[in-house]
Amino acid sequence: ATIPESAIVALNVFQNYKSKIILIGGGADKELDYKEYAKTVKKYVKTLILFQGAASDKIIKELKIKKNDLGGKNSKIIFFSGIKSMKKAFNLAISYAEKGDIVLLSPGSASFGVFKNEFDRGEQFNKIIKRLKI
Repeated sequence: ATIPESAIVALNVFQNYKSKIILIGGGADKELDYKEYAKTVKKYVKTLILFQGAASDKIIKELKIKKNDLGGKNSKIIFFSGIKSMKKAFNLAISYAEKGDIVLLSPGSASFGVFKNEFDRGEQFNKIIKRLKI
C-alpha cells in the first residue's frame, strides 16, 4: 500500500482482528492526507511501527498522541517511529506479537529513503517471513 486509502482497505479486511493487528507502516510523504488513516489505525491497531519519513510524521500528528502517552497504561497503541530497516521493524513487530495477532505490512506511503522502492520493501518483508520458523 503506497497510499493511505490502500492501507485503510487492508486494515478493514482484518476488522475481525480488532486490537490484534501490528501494523508496519509510514515512510516518505507524497503530500497525502492521513486523517482517515489515523482514525482507522486507532480503531484496529494495537502496535504501530513506522518507518522513518515525513509521512510517518504526519501520521503521528493525525493520531494526536502525545509522546509521553505512548506505550503508557493509558495508551491504546504501542508506537515506534523512525525505523530505518525492515529487519528492525519486523523484530519489533514480533516482540509485541501474541498468538492470534496479525503482523501487517501496509505502509500507506512511499518507500523512498529507506528502501529502493515499494517492491524492495515488500521483498524484504517476504524474505523475513520465509525464514521464520514457527
